[in-house]
Amino acid sequence: MKYPFSEKYNTPEILAKIMGPNPMRLEEELLTGHRIPAGSVVCDLGSGQGLTSVFLAREYGFTVYAADLWSDPEENRRFFWEMGLSDAEIIPVKVDAADMPFEKEFFDGVVSTDSYNYFGRDPDYLDEKLLPFVKKGGYPSPEKYSALIRSVRLPQNRNRLSSLSSWPNCWVTIAAKPSIPRCRSAYPHAT
Repeated sequence: MKYPFSEKYNTPEILAKIMGPNPMRLEEELLTGHRIPAGSVVCDLGSGQGLTSVFLAREYGFTVYAADLWSDPEENRRFFWEMGLSDAEIIPVKVDAADMPFEKEFFDGVVSTDSYNYFGRDPDYLDEKLLPFVKKGGYPSPEKYSALIRSVRLPQNRNRLSSLSSWPNCWVTIAAKPSIPRCRSAYPHAT
């Protein structure tokens, strides 16, 4: 796959902020074929230092809430300003993904890149803790690993997903859950 959007961010300043896989490439791959319109209000859940939030605002034209528990919102705000983005384009907030302070049905979409496995391990998380904040007809997009139609269930003694191949029995389809038709409408190419 080619990454025309994320290739623009291969600068030393941006690459120095990356902790693990390139999150903008993951985001670009995740959003291939999406139907989230420009101007939508999107939660970048687990946004870290804000790289994916910048990417979402610049490349897709979303109004982004950069939501993260461990990053300093003021530090992220300064980074967003340095990247030429205003407070109206990206709103940094300190948020616990299990206790979100937003109004119900606040977001047009939620995107979580390379972080969902930290807070979404509870099999009821998607339906009970995340989807209530997405507008009816909105676009949930939890995680890079096609979690739109699957959920990760990890053994209790593991705190994180190490690789897909090492967890073949941990994928649990949630196709029967009420949230799945909404996921499929956002990503028609998902099977």
